[in-house]
Amino acid sequence: MDTSAFTCGQRQKSIQEEKMKKSLLLLFFAVAALLGFAMSTKNLTVDADAAGQVVFHYQKWDGVYDSVGLWVWGTGTDGSTDGVAKTEVDDFGAVIEVAIGADATEMGIIPIAAEIGGDARWDHKDSKDGENLALDVSAAAAGATMHVYFFSGSDTIFVASDEYINVFIVYFTASEVYEETLGLHAWGGWYNDANIGSWGVWGTPTPIFTGEFTTPEGKLGKVGMGQAIVDGGVPNLIVYAGTDATKKTGDVAVDVEGLVAGDCTAVYAAAETWQGFDNASLYAESSFAFKFTPYSMIEGKLDGTFALTKSIVQVKFSAEVASVYEDMTQPIVTTYELYEIVGYEYVPTGVGGIVIDETVYDPYVASDIPANVTGRVVFHYQKWDSDYSDVGLWTWGTGTDGSGSPVLRAGVDDFGAVMVINIDDDASDTIGLIPIADSISTDSRWDYRETPDGQQINFDVTTIKSGAVDEIHVYYFQGGFQTYFVASPDKSNFIVLHLSKTATYEENLGIHNWSMDVNATGWETPLAMADAFKTPDGVPGKAILLTDAAPTDGGIIVHAGDTKYSGNDNIQGAVLTDVAAGEVEVIYAGIAGSTEGTYSYTTDHDAFVMELMVPTERVAIYDYVEYEETSYERAFFDIAGMFTLLMDGVVVEDAILNVNFNEDKDVITELAVELAIELEAGHEYVLQFDNGGEGLDERAAEVDIVMDDEGPVITVLLTEQLTFVAGTAWDTSYWPNIRAIDDRDGNVSDRIYVKATEGIVNMNKAGVYPITVTAYDDWGNETQETFNITITEPETGCAANNASIGILGLFGVAFFFARRKEWF
Repeated sequence: MDTSAFTCGQRQKSIQEEKMKKSLLLLFFAVAALLGFAMSTKNLTVDADAAGQVVFHYQKWDGVYDSVGLWVWGTGTDGSTDGVAKTEVDDFGAVIEVAIGADATEMGIIPIAAEIGGDARWDHKDSKDGENLALDVSAAAAGATMHVYFFSGSDTIFVASDEYINVFIVYFTASEVYEETLGLHAWGGWYNDANIGSWGVWGTPTPIFTGEFTTPEGKLGKVGMGQAIVDGGVPNLIVYAGTDATKKTGDVAVDVEGLVAGDCTAVYAAAETWQGFDNASLYAESSFAFKFTPYSMIEGKLDGTFALTKSIVQVKFSAEVASVYEDMTQPIVTTYELYEIVGYEYVPTGVGGIVIDETVYDPYVASDIPANVTGRVVFHYQKWDSDYSDVGLWTWGTGTDGSGSPVLRAGVDDFGAVMVINIDDDASDTIGLIPIADSISTDSRWDYRETPDGQQINFDVTTIKSGAVDEIHVYYFQGGFQTYFVASPDKSNFIVLHLSKTATYEENLGIHNWSMDVNATGWETPLAMADAFKTPDGVPGKAILLTDAAPTDGGIIVHAGDTKYSGNDNIQGAVLTDVAAGEVEVIYAGIAGSTEGTYSYTTDHDAFVMELMVPTERVAIYDYVEYEETSYERAFFDIAGMFTLLMDGVVVEDAILNVNFNEDKDVITELAVELAIELEAGHEYVLQFDNGGEGLDERAAEVDIVMDDEGPVITVLLTEQLTFVAGTAWDTSYWPNIRAIDDRDGNVSDRIYVKATEGIVNMNKAGVYPITVTAYDDWGNETQETFNITITEPETGCAANNASIGILGLFGVAFFFARRKEWF
């Protein structure tokens, strides 16, 4: 049984005991407070009033858990908040307990691989691409203890079943090529969860791999979870993509012996397959990092990299090497058509619309920068309905005395709400920002985030940290996702917006301008506008920031060819010249002009919103679309040219004659290198490999070639002792069967012989005669084995034979010489 699969039931018992200890600890704190003792409970993460808890199991590939933890939010009243450190380490990895309040629904999570207790934690985000993760904690809010599992670098949190045995399947290939149909052929003792897909049907893989992860080297892997039935027999699996040719593993019998409901184990598959949590680090070391697999012998089987013969080296890599590429000089073009959506038409419904909030908010008044910080970011946020009652920011990485989350509204200016983020000198080079449109002070805030789930604005504050500036003004429009504009403090700033109610934008749409810092090079080459905002209905809009020394004498036209969306009158004059250095003017283009079919612009936010942001219905437009699919001839890399042989530290020129590998596969881990020379004893040989790749594609390593220094194993097959009465005539049938097997050369029984003087028997004279046989291999290694021939005296004298066993020939033929003698 795999002892690395641990019993979740036992773990849950220990957790209940731990909770009892914590309750007693809280009682002790209360008594201590009554007696006047000052004690800190800041690090206590599980509140006695919490409804339930999430036990987060966290596996890192390097097995180092010194300062791991979680950053959490959305845990409800009395739930854990912010940084939560590990409680213990079990067979899977770190165990982190998170208290969940009764009003929690979805918890936000950022796994932190190191330094959970400091601001440097943000340099150690351990989810895939640093994404924020979300977990439904309804069960914990109802009082349950949820056990969940997370693999380093992953985008998925797995919730363990307490009814079945949980089996994680991790698959990695260095090529990072994963077929869309990749999954399992699973049979035997599995619980056939129909929510995942069909089970046990060859050719229809079960799509088990619902998660992805990135290795420490930045490579992509797959991970999934299935359940085995307790006492339901052995669950078997093959990782494949639907055919024999796409098998990634052989038949794997998952070891679940002795496991009970709620227990967990894992299968780790790459070029080889491992089972059990205790093999996680070995799996990572063997599969993620590239190297030669060293020589080994396991149960009599040679493995790894070694000299098979004097001129053939068997090579095995720890990770896959691409052996095939697409020959771009031989394109194969296939054309086909699909009837599909080619766009959308946004049709105004005429029902409803945005209601502008008429509330008069406290104005933003700039104050001095606090003495304990280096500078600040002033974030200006414009909403289309002008409702700034509960907006704010979620931020991190701002340094010791920098602003913490949430950042509330500091006031409202002509643009919109203003939030101030103080930056300390030990802040991260980039801080994280998530604009929140509503409910900033409650856990419901995440329903109103402006950036997509798992993403944020990464804002560079190095100029503040270096002292180059002490204040940066940022402008952001509702629906802007991660697009923002930074105003120049010593220039006039003009943000020009354009919105089409039907979301139709020409490819040549842009800005024609003149006499500004950056200008269009001509009418046919306007400055491009960025996707910078969306209406509440999801209609995207365009924007651009232009700057010039104040007062500007420049001008602006928003157009697409001859269609002027800013109107026939250029944007110039007072609307631009009245903007002082550091100020920002927003110009809204695309509203209706004075005559039908024409356009104009305005600086009135409300007029722009009420005219263009009317409710719409998105209607799909279908048409036939012709596609070209280009494929290329399959060609082989020069694998032989990637090897170099060194003898005693000196490169052997033209040493690699050829390489042999499975040409049906696109990636390889095993091959045979045929040398143009023969390896010689007394020298040290090193084999180097370098595929010439860079970064994540680099494959370079070297290994000492292990030559053969072991002779054959000789086995003398005797059914009974060789005992003869003196005078017995020798017969070749008496000679025993002798076998010699070499670990490199195989059966070398034809190389057994008897050296002179090591096989003489006097058949007339009683005694024990040792016979020594010798076998040799291709490398000249010899092994000897001795057996005895015993001659006994006869009961009475008689005639006898005198025999001599001569040299045993190379093909196992013995020559015997005998003559008749009298026995006295």
